[in-house]
Order: sequence, then C-alpha cells, then structure tokens
Amino acid sequence: MMTNDEIIKIAMNQCAKDMMCEPEAFLSEGVLLIPMTDCEAVRNRGQKRSILSFKTCNMVYWGKGIVCTCDSRIAAEMKRAIQPDNAFRNMELCKLYEFNDILAPLNKQINCMANYLLPDVTADVSVRNDLEISILRATDIARLYGLDGFHNALDYGSCVRNDGRRKDSVAVVCTVDGTVAGVAGATDDCDSMWQIGIDVLPEFRRQGIASALVKRCAEEVFAEGKVPYYCSAWSNVLSRKTARAAGFYPAWVEIACVGKDS
Repeated sequence: MMTNDEIIKIAMNQCAKDMMCEPEAFLSEGVLLIPMTDCEAVRNRGQKRSILSFKTCNMVYWGKGIVCTCDSRIAAEMKRAIQPDNAFRNMELCKLYEFNDILAPLNKQINCMANYLLPDVTADVSVRNDLEISILRATDIARLYGLDGFHNALDYGSCVRNDGRRKDSVAVVCTVDGTVAGVAGATDDCDSMWQIGIDVLPEFRRQGIASALVKRCAEEVFAEGKVPYYCSAWSNVLSRKTARAAGFYPAWVEIACVGKDS
C-alpha cells in the first residue's frame, strides 16, 4: 500500500504536468502565472486525458500559493488581478467576477469550480460490509451502459472506444434484490491516477451504500497500482461527505474555464 506522502507526491506531480509547472510551485507562497500559447497546447505533457490541452484560464490551490496557467493574451491582466496574500480569496465570488471580466474579450468565463480529495490510508474507516457487491473491469463494464442513472460513476460508452480519451476501468456494483442500486466507477484519467465517481439510485440512498462502494473502488484502484482520487462540485456537500466517510480528505481545489465559447 502507498503511504500518504507518496500519494500526495504523485498527485502534485500530475497537477504539475496539467499546469505546466514544477510540483514545488504548489508549496510556495505567492503567485506563479504561466502564459500558454497555441504551440504549447499540442505538446504531450502527460496531462490528464479528462482535461483540455489548451488552458484559457486554470487556477490551482493546494493551500499555499496560487498557480495559474492561462492564455498568453490575458496573462498580464491576470497577474495583476490575482491576489498574492490569503491566496484562497482568489477562489471567492468577487474575484471570479473580476477574472470573468478579463476573459470576456475571449468570449470565455470561469465555469468549473471543483474540490479534489485524496485517500487517507491511515484513516480508521468503517463502512457497510453486508452488501452484495460485484467488480467489473475493462470491456465488461459495457453491460452497465444499458442502465440509466449512473452518469457520475460511468463515462458511458468509454470502455469500448479507442480514441485516446479516458475510459471506464473499474466498476464496483451494488445489487439489492436483483436491482443495481449503486455504482462506483473509476476512469483512467492518466497513467498514475484514476478518478472515482459514485451514483446511488434515489430509493437506495442514505443507507451507507455510497461510502462502501467508494471505499471498495479505491481499494481496487490501489490494487492496479494507481492513486484513486475524487472530485466534487464546489457546492456538492453530500458528495464530499460521502468521500470523507470513505476515507478521503480535501487536498486541493481548482477553478477553470472549460468547454466551448461561452
């Protein structure tokens, strides 16, 4: 089993590849701003398969300073706008309005705010152990694609395609009286880290199924030699509670401009 220090090191190294910086940047105070040009977007840095190669404006905070990778055309304005002291304040609403004003001429805006959690391998976690659980891998996961209601756990269709994008790699399935009640899935976002998602059908919620599935899924990811990580929307308190109950803790946060023109 990996140690917590090893897990953090792997996660920071991956964030560094995503953001085009050195891992040490996340442990430094102040602001590191990295301008990005079109030619850099096509370079394979080992970034996650789940994110865009070109970053119009991405900001990462691990608890020290801010790392911002952005379009070179707005780099000077972003450098002036980012607050170096109390760096977490850059993730608050008043600053997001300011950043969006800078992005407006590019017809873009900050439209993704995410919390990322990592497993604490020293945590004493107690979850349900009386569930009917099955494990699916690789193309066997395709048998779940005919079911609706599991879009956080599954990237529908991904395990049978071959287009270089991330794929469903592990699915942990809970069945109750013959009905699939919940699924925790892991996608192969990059070579070192797999992301866990969870869905439990409404009629089976608040029964301890979600935390049990997430914990088991993390164990399966560790068994593959990868680091499991968990992402939730900024305001999804229940999702973060599920992750905490499964032994995860908040590690870093990101805001980003993703997708097509606003």
